[in-house]
Amino acid sequence: EALNRGDIAPQNTRLTAQGLAGAFDEIVLHLLSLPEPSLVAAAVIQEMTTFALRAAGYEVGKGVL
Repeated sequence: EALNRGDIAPQNTRLTAQGLAGAFDEIVLHLLSLPEPSLVAAAVIQEMTTFALRAAGYEVGKGVL
């Protein structure tokens, strides 16, 4: 939808989604291996969200590219 509106630059959305899914899988598995994942979970979720937005072409703090 954002691509159709011209909000983000054209990109291979399937490849982007696969990359994000793999990255998130690794991060979640790492969190699950920690003795106290709840201590860092909020910060990790914030970083994951920022990473995903950037991967989709959104520049955090400046709006859409």
